[in-house]
Amino acid sequence: MVMGSGGEVFGLAVYDRLADLRSMFAPPGLPRQRARRCTWSVLFFEAAPAVSFEDLDAMAANDWPVAAPHAYPVFGRASSDEDFELPSRSDLLWMEGALGALVAYMDAHMKSDQGVVEPADLILSVPRVDGETQVHLRLLEFEAIFR
Repeated sequence: MVMGSGGEVFGLAVYDRLADLRSMFAPPGLPRQRARRCTWSVLFFEAAPAVSFEDLDAMAANDWPVAAPHAYPVFGRASSDEDFELPSRSDLLWMEGALGALVAYMDAHMKSDQGVVEPADLILSVPRVDGETQVHLRLLEFEAIFR
């Protein structure tokens, strides 16, 4: 789920289960059915104080650029318990593959004149730190998520 339409947080949230995503967007007035703990990976952009000291030091040591004062990347694992933890190695590799596939898809298939992204269901090969991987990219129309 791409975050940002509310103007507060910009980034990407990846829910572990489709049922968890549906629960987060239940219509107002309906109870969110969460009998179990809901977890998701999140990558968002914030001001420098939101980033760990270790990451800030690594950015300075490696001269990694930041796009804007409020564009420092924060990546972790969140939960319905309001916990925020460091991502696992598998979270990092998954996100690297997923973002690479999205960029490849957008470069090849986005209608540049209107910014429209068409639904898709395909497999793409993308490079990752640990080698090339196959990513199954399935983009639904937003309304189809809730059917």
